[in-house]
Amino acid sequence: MAEDGYIQVYTGNGKGKTTAALGLALRAAGRGMKTYMAQFLKKGDYGELVAAKQFLPDLLIIEQFGLPDFHHRESGVSEAEREAAAAGLMAARKAMESGLYRIVVLDEINTLLHFEIVAVPPVLQLLAGKPPGLELILTGRYAPEEILARAFGPISFEVLERQPLEFRCSCSRDRSRQALRMLDAEDILALLAEGEAVVDCHFCHARYEFDREELEGVLRELEAPG
Repeated sequence: MAEDGYIQVYTGNGKGKTTAALGLALRAAGRGMKTYMAQFLKKGDYGELVAAKQFLPDLLIIEQFGLPDFHHRESGVSEAEREAAAAGLMAARKAMESGLYRIVVLDEINTLLHFEIVAVPPVLQLLAGKPPGLELILTGRYAPEEILARAFGPISFEVLERQPLEFRCSCSRDRSRQALRMLDAEDILALLAEGEAVVDCHFCHARYEFDREELEGVLRELEAPG
C-alpha cells in the first residue's frame, strides 16, 4: 500500500473481488492496521463475517447494508433499498473520516451503481474526500467509467467489453447433501435426534429439507470403511 493511499477498483466478471479485498485486509491486520468494510446488496451470515468476529474483532469491521431479498431490476428500486444504500455510504464516510482505519472497502458498490440504486455523483464525492494515507477499495461488476476514471487519474484506459449482469445461484439439493457429508457423524446423529435437517442457501434463500431416512443414508456413508 502506498503512503498516500490508492483508490482501487476490483471489477469484471468472475469471482474473487470481495476475496481480494479481504486478502488485503488480512495482510493489513498482520501489521496491526484496521479495515472497515461496508457490504452493499448483501445480508446474511457470510463466512467473512464469522471469521472477522471470531479472529479479528478489533482489526476487521464488517457491516452489511443489504436487504434479505435480492434486488430484481425488473421490479424497480424500492425506497428500502435506497435507504439501506444511503446508510452504507454514510457509514463508510464516517469510517473514512474517523482516522481509525487504514483501509475502507465499499463491497459491491459498483453493482449498486449499475442497478442505479444510488447515483454516481455521491460516490464520486466520497472518493474526493478520501484522506491521505487511506486505501479505498471499490468492488463489484460493471464499475461505471466515471469511477474508473477517478481511480486511473491521468492514465488513459479503454473498456474493451461489457456483458449483461446476471445473478445465478449454483446451489442444488445434491450440493446441499454433499455439504451434509462434510459434517461429523456426531453432527448427523444430532440432526437425527431432531428428526430432519434444513439447508438454507444464503445466496438465493432456497431451502433443502432432508428427512430421517435421507440423514440415515448420509450417516451410513460417513461410517462406511475407506
